[in-house]
Amino acid sequence: MAKIQRVKAYTYKDRNVYKFRINIPADVLKDLGWKEGTEVEFKTKNKKLEISKM
Repeated sequence: MAKIQRVKAYTYKDRNVYKFRINIPADVLKDLGWKEGTEVEFKTKNKKLEISKM
């Protein structure tokens, strides 16, 4: 299980701009053969998120 985290990226014209982050457990990355810096793409369908290596 993972939670979506809201992280402040920067302030622009007196307004905070945020990024959203999902942490992927290290064992999942190892099983997938992914490392830090791996480029991924996102697809949504039927309110589900699919993350694939590019």
